[in-house]
Order: sequence, then structure tokens, then C-alpha cells
Amino acid sequence: MGPHRRPGTWAGALALAAALSSAPGEGAEDVQAVQLATFQVLQRYPHRSDCFTEGLFINGSQGAEVFESCGLYSKSYLRRYKLETGETLQTANVPKELFSEGLALRGKSMYMLTYHSGTVLEYDAFTFQEVRRHPFPYGEGWGLTTDGCDLLATTGSAFIFRLRPDAAGTLELVSKVQVVFQGKPLRMLNEIEYVTPKVWINQWLSNTLWRVDPMTGVAELKLSVEGLHTWQGEATPNGIAYSPSLGENTLLVTGKLWPQMFLIQLSTDHLCGGPVAAAGACSAAPPSACSRLGQLPARVDIAASAAV
Repeated sequence: MGPHRRPGTWAGALALAAALSSAPGEGAEDVQAVQLATFQVLQRYPHRSDCFTEGLFINGSQGAEVFESCGLYSKSYLRRYKLETGETLQTANVPKELFSEGLALRGKSMYMLTYHSGTVLEYDAFTFQEVRRHPFPYGEGWGLTTDGCDLLATTGSAFIFRLRPDAAGTLELVSKVQVVFQGKPLRMLNEIEYVTPKVWINQWLSNTLWRVDPMTGVAELKLSVEGLHTWQGEATPNGIAYSPSLGENTLLVTGKLWPQMFLIQLSTDHLCGGPVAAAGACSAAPPSACSRLGQLPARVDIAASAAV
């Protein structure tokens, strides 16, 4: 999600966030009821402090490469880089009239949401060349991930939208589910990461990440990254990535304009919510500490000759 564009000032956006944080189902009286995750920081990695992080994922099973979409009008770009060193391997500028948002890899295609353009851009993951544009008439584009079959998108609302490529490759809306905590909607849902068979979601303008069942929309667990990095204004926490190659119970997290990424370790129960049923999960879903469905996704071997 980018800078607040609705009528009003940035202060108004902060006021709205404060109001939502105290809405029914999210207020002080409910804090005692929500389970809070604990974690420890295992590693810190470099992160470009000029990247307004919108989308983030780790390439396949290797865990050595990170793909990231960086937002803002006239400044948006895509980047592939080495996790350990931050060395850039490949970049692509996004058309200046577009604001880059969530990013996901499905097969050999990389999909990027846009903020206000009502469009999903499809890229060749090998060349970083745009190959197609898909309509996205469901609101603002915020976060994007995949379960191996479908794309799961957020719009800043309380809904997760499930999009599925048809035989011709066109993205079709399959369903949408409202994310709720104690029966009340959770709004401002932003960057999203699929950890089979759950999703983890940043809530904009807060330190909060939620573990959510994407089939039911129930928010099961809250995690606070307060203390990882001191931020203010638009430099909110945003960016979640998972790969079992980094440690089965770990998440890689960062934020907009942050100078570092953090590898945090949770318990299996906190990451997953304990034993889960396979029902509803994609047969091609990547494995995790929560489920052993499918095989490790093939690593995309980007051609060495690709432009950097």
C-alpha cells in the first residue's frame, strides 16, 4: 500500500488508523483474548533503504534470492537480489504512471499488483519483461501472494480476493473471504504471504502481523514486530516472505524504507496453529512446517545474461 490518497491529510490517515485499531473486535477490551505470538531474531540482512517495499518473496526452495517490488509513482521498480549480501542480480523499472504493489511468482510468470490503476501486470520471471496486463476491478491493489494454484490479493479492505488463471491465462475471480477477528472485520490488510495452508498479513500503519486461515477468513494469531526497527510516517512494517530453506519455523520480515530485513523464528504452533487438515489446499502448494503437501517449488533459474 502506498501513501494515503483518499481525501484528507496524512494526519487524517493516522487518525483513521487509530480509529480502526480501536474498532469493535480490535480494541483494548479484545486484546486479552487474542493469542500473541513470540519470536526470536535469528539473522539480519541488508535491505535498500530507498525501497518503498510493497511485495516480497523468496525464490523457490533455495532461499538465496529475494524478489521485491518497490513502490511510489515514477519510482517503482522490481528487483532480484542475493539475500545474504543484498547484491542486485536483476532489475526492471515499472512505467512511471504506475505504482508498484504486491508481487507473486506462479510458475514462470510473476504477477504485480498496481495501486490505483486497476491492473495486474504479468512479467516473464526469467527476463523481467512485461507480457500481459489483467484487469483488477476489486479496489486498490495492496498485497499479493500465491498458494501454488491461485493468486490471493488484498485491497486495504477486510477481504482476501482469490484469482485463478483460466485455460487462456486470464485471471478470474474465484471467491473472496472476509478476514475477521472475534467476528469483526480486520481492515487495512496489506502485504500477504502464503505459508501452506495459512497466510500471514501485515496490517497497514501498525506493527501487527496476523496469521489467517484463507479458507475461512478467521484471524487466529497476532504478532507484533515492535522493536525491530523504529519507524514513523509511511515507513511502516511491510514485507513477509517464507522459505523452509531458511528454517521451517521462520519468517523474513521488513518494512518500507527499512535498512534491514529480519529473519525471525517462531514456534511451530505459532507459525501454523497446530495440526491442520489438508482440505482446501492446492495440490501444488509449497511445503512448510504446517503442511507437507506438494513438492518444493522449482527454483527459477534466471538466465545469467539477464539485464541487471
